[in-house]
Amino acid sequence: MLRPDFHLDVTKHLVGFGDHVKKIKSLVDASTSDAQMIGIYGMGGIGKTTLAKIIYNELSNDFVHCRFLPDIRETAHHRGITYLQKQLIKGILSIEDEVSNVDDGIRLIKTRFKRRKVLILLDDIDKKDHLNALAKQCDWFTSGSIIIVTTRNRAILDQSEFKVIHKHELNKIDEEHSLILFKKLAFREGDSLMGFKGISHKIVSTLGGLPLAIEVIGSYLCGKSQDVWDDMPKQLEAQQQDQVQEHVQKILQISYDGLNDYQKEIFVDIARFFIGKDSKFAICMWKDHRFGANQAIEELKLRCLIKIVDDGMIWMHDQLRDLGRSKWQEKEASKVLIEQKDTDGQFMNLQSSGFLQLRGPASSGDSDKLYSELRWLQWLDIDPDLSSWTTNLRLSTLLVLQLSCNRITEDWSGWTLIMEAERLKVLDLACCEYLTCTPDLSVFTKLEILVLKGCQRLEQVHPSIGNVKSLVSLDLSGCGSLNELPGELGQLEELKELILDYAGITKIPTSIGSLRKLKKLSARACQSLREIPSSMGQLEELKELILDSAGITKIPTSIGFLRKLEKLSARACRSLRQVPSSIGDLENLQHLDISDSAIEELPSAIGKLKKLRRLSLESCSSLEGEIPREIGNLSSLEILQLTGTPILDLPETITNLSSLKHLSLEECHKLRSLPELPSGLKVLRISSRSPMLPQGCCPMHLETLHVSWTRSSSS
Repeated sequence: MLRPDFHLDVTKHLVGFGDHVKKIKSLVDASTSDAQMIGIYGMGGIGKTTLAKIIYNELSNDFVHCRFLPDIRETAHHRGITYLQKQLIKGILSIEDEVSNVDDGIRLIKTRFKRRKVLILLDDIDKKDHLNALAKQCDWFTSGSIIIVTTRNRAILDQSEFKVIHKHELNKIDEEHSLILFKKLAFREGDSLMGFKGISHKIVSTLGGLPLAIEVIGSYLCGKSQDVWDDMPKQLEAQQQDQVQEHVQKILQISYDGLNDYQKEIFVDIARFFIGKDSKFAICMWKDHRFGANQAIEELKLRCLIKIVDDGMIWMHDQLRDLGRSKWQEKEASKVLIEQKDTDGQFMNLQSSGFLQLRGPASSGDSDKLYSELRWLQWLDIDPDLSSWTTNLRLSTLLVLQLSCNRITEDWSGWTLIMEAERLKVLDLACCEYLTCTPDLSVFTKLEILVLKGCQRLEQVHPSIGNVKSLVSLDLSGCGSLNELPGELGQLEELKELILDYAGITKIPTSIGSLRKLKKLSARACQSLREIPSSMGQLEELKELILDSAGITKIPTSIGFLRKLEKLSARACRSLRQVPSSIGDLENLQHLDISDSAIEELPSAIGKLKKLRRLSLESCSSLEGEIPREIGNLSSLEILQLTGTPILDLPETITNLSSLKHLSLEECHKLRSLPELPSGLKVLRISSRSPMLPQGCCPMHLETLHVSWTRSSSS
């Protein structure tokens, strides 16, 4: 079985974690018959999550079932512990089980997880009940399972019924490592440290060894004048008498004060409303309000005030979140935050600046003025049969509308109201499971993002979608009943992203060739999809093509015209028997994954891919014989994965792969010998039925060598 890639995003500025990782990993007992729990505790901003992610990444190669639940404290507060139980079950079992209450979630985890060896990271747990709801006892999990927990409160670990094999306290980093981290962030590559060494030591000595504070101040000072640097120690020293957490807040305040007004506005918006939200949605809204949203986001990222994680969601450290919310509270002190119940007892919460989260029907009465300048509306628990609630909402200024997970249909009376939102940029209808056809979309002439993922009963996309010329992103993933895409799709001349994962489509219309601005096309797990139209070759801006687990039998030769393509993944396409030689024309291709497919040979033209960095051919059981000699021309190749292939030999030209760092040959049982390997190789993993490491084949700079061999069945 192919292992998915579970690696989590970790900051590239890693300093001082090596000894912690080594100690914790040394305590993991691979031979134990029990599941094991590791606890990491310490104050906020100390690096607990980063350390846990590093350990998770290093252990994940030994697991098929892994799950990371981030920021449990905040998520449980806003969405409930049952939401987290659902996310855990979905991540491990790949199913969307209904969890009606906490006890129901516990029952599912206890009974379903016992048969799977799992790796789970539970981040920022602050309540014993939350840990009990997710991982109360070791007998919930099979032997070899590992649960990693981070918390600010050691008592959570001490009181756990799940025996914790190691409780690891993460303390402040020492001054030497603090200085290394600070310099990584405060100075660009090539910058001279002349005149800044002494002041750097002064600044670092006042930051208390807290990685978050060092990151934020170091990023803030990068590129600043000597005067700003000289003034920094005075600002920091003035706060040292404060309590630790108060001291950290004032340090973070310095970076906040250095933002311009628009950047501050976006920072506060994120802290209040957008943590865990899709960055694309938020940027669409900010762009309409004022130019420069992308630049503001980049500045916040550069200052380490926010991160955009792999799935596009916005992440902010909880201490920065608290700072942002305190700024909003100062600004709004003279205003009223309205929380009221309507006559039906439904809760609604109006957060100023145009954000509204609404449950159930809108209230009647004198709240009309409060709804007059909405920019973002998230509407939950809509009663699809209720028709008397529409009078109060005014949607003419609305930019983002989230109606996800509601029971609305195409006949819902509320569409008349929604059509008033002519300025709408984002329409999120994810997981509206009763929707069988999209409404007429003609009125939304400014719509940029349409999300229909998880609409399992959706059978038709209304032809009016062709009129939405402004559409940039269309997500139809998980629409299992959608067998056909409208031909009008080709009229979306601004479309840059088309996501069709797990849809029921049997073909892609030839009109797709008209999408000249399309940059990403993903049709992962479209098992009824048999072929890709040759018109695909007209997508001259396409950079990413994902076809994993699709039912395709071939890749069209026209793919060679996709000169800007950087990633092609056809992993687990088990009906795919050949790759066209035109693949050699993909001059910008960096990542090629055709693992677990039925291909029988690699075309020699693969040697023309001068920018290819990663080539994955794992579990290609029909790939017999030799790898073409031309592979030695791949001067940029860093990772070559051949695990589980029946190849007989590697060409001698492999020694020419000057950039190769990682070579995986595990379970290559027919491999007869190895040639001399590239001198820069760092990691070699190999297993066979006979020893095959001739003297001198292993590079002197090898850091990881994993060699094993087994007897053949006839021995």
